[in-house]
Amino acid sequence: MDSGEFNKIAGAVIGALLLFLLLGFFSEQIFHGGHEDTLAYAVEVESAEAAEAEADAIDLAMLVVEADAAAGEKLFKQCAACHKVEDGVHGVGPSLWGVVGREVAAAEGFGYSDALAGKDGVWDLEHLNAFLENPKGYAPGTKMAYGGMKKAEDRVNLIAWLNEADGSPMELAAAPAEAPAEPAAEAPAEAAPAEEASTETAAAPAETAAEAPAASAGGVYAAASAEAGAKVFNKCKACHTLEEGKNRVGPYLWGIIGRPVASAEGYAYSDALKAKGGEWTAANLDAFLADPKGWAPGNKMSFAGVRDAEDRANLIVYLNEADGSPEPLE
Repeated sequence: MDSGEFNKIAGAVIGALLLFLLLGFFSEQIFHGGHEDTLAYAVEVESAEAAEAEADAIDLAMLVVEADAAAGEKLFKQCAACHKVEDGVHGVGPSLWGVVGREVAAAEGFGYSDALAGKDGVWDLEHLNAFLENPKGYAPGTKMAYGGMKKAEDRVNLIAWLNEADGSPMELAAAPAEAPAEPAAEAPAEAAPAEEASTETAAAPAETAAEAPAASAGGVYAAASAEAGAKVFNKCKACHTLEEGKNRVGPYLWGIIGRPVASAEGYAYSDALKAKGGEWTAANLDAFLADPKGWAPGNKMSFAGVRDAEDRANLIVYLNEADGSPEPLE
């Protein structure tokens, strides 16, 4: 190769290198990168999944206000293949009679999976809603084959129907606009169906008497069944015990018949109940169970009441006999 050809090749290489450098220089001038800017105050933007979950939780109370039990009865057809709504009658799954307010995995005579048997708490609105939405997510390892009910409205309608099916509905959730004015710390003290009642029977509203007639003394209690009352008490035991001195969310009910109002030792009563006087009689307890809020306006009782007079009589007889020293029911 002579020097002429070598010079041509070298010139071409050097020219290409210069062209590359020039292109890089001009590209940097047009499309340049700078330091990363950081916001003085970063606004946290939640994910779509988190926003959807939060919206569902916020809407739950409002859905209860608008719940349609009749629609829930139709939805129960999805459950009817495995569950019965008869007291003590199980199918592939446990009986759902009185499930609202019942302790988790507490249906007598049913063999639960370890996943549910190891769960604490009661079947309230929040727990039932979470379980119905995603059974395996709520209790990993459960034998429940159902995939879940995805619409919150459907779940609440179904829960509303199950709540009413046994004739003793609990209050699922208070309407947001009617939140009680008492301190929030006192709410657990009264979230139970059999708390203290007033001796002033004349104070009960006339409407209450019409809707849930009081059980008369003597004959009604003589014919009442403590065994049936024990089943009604399943609604109460989520918040009450029948052990002397052992309070839970509500006061213990050991020896309640004949006990002074608001007198369970170690229990912090609301002002609404501390202002009541007298003793528990069968008549007073019956009236209170029929309409807790009517007997103690301003309390945060979450139980709507036992509407059936026979159920109330059975429950009162059971409570009266539970401590082994029954009082005359007059």
